[in-house]
Amino acid sequence: MKKWKTAVILCMAVFVTACGAGKEKSQPAPLSQTETTALAESETENETAAKEPEEDTSAPTSKAAQETTSEAEMTPLTAAETDGPLTDAPPVSLTDALSSTYNRFEVRSGNYSWSYLDGKETVSLVACGSAPLDANQEKADKLKLPENLRSEFTPYLVSCVVPPDRLIVNEWDVSQLGDMEAEVISTTEYTDSLIIELKRDKVYELTAVWDEDKLKTNGFCGQAGYVVITE
Repeated sequence: MKKWKTAVILCMAVFVTACGAGKEKSQPAPLSQTETTALAESETENETAAKEPEEDTSAPTSKAAQETTSEAEMTPLTAAETDGPLTDAPPVSLTDALSSTYNRFEVRSGNYSWSYLDGKETVSLVACGSAPLDANQEKADKLKLPENLRSEFTPYLVSCVVPPDRLIVNEWDVSQLGDMEAEVISTTEYTDSLIIELKRDKVYELTAVWDEDKLKTNGFCGQAGYVVITE
């Protein structure tokens, strides 16, 4: 009987030892110092990445967009888009049609006859400046044409806040300045397109015409002369 009790006690001791060993075996082994440091660094990197803002993937303004803006600036307004009728002749701008840069040459009128609507009444005025071949024109700013080896002339776009219905261009040689009786070398009229052909060392008179039959539509009408000297 004592032997039987002793065997039972021994079996229970073995069972308890085996269970204890099983529990210890199921627990993960403790991390080494190197593994602990690597784990901490990984968690720090993940937290930093989560806090960093997303990269701005928006593309910078392209050259095409800038050119589109420049073209929009060159687009003339209609009469309805201006702040009321024009009360005198507006300036015109000349731009090299072949150039990639937007360099304007502005010219103001010295001679014009103009009418505009003021309520129900029409106001008319006349301005008389220097003639195209007046010697004083020599003091005016010159339009320097770019080198153009393929042609003797350079195309220029004429723009205005409200484009004229017609543009008449008279041409003289610069050597004729001061000769008030010199004959015109050539006369060209433009209607559909306002791209004119300019040559070096010439005097040009640009006569812009806003038709009278559009007085009620535009709120103004008239014609204005602009002098351009090239070099």
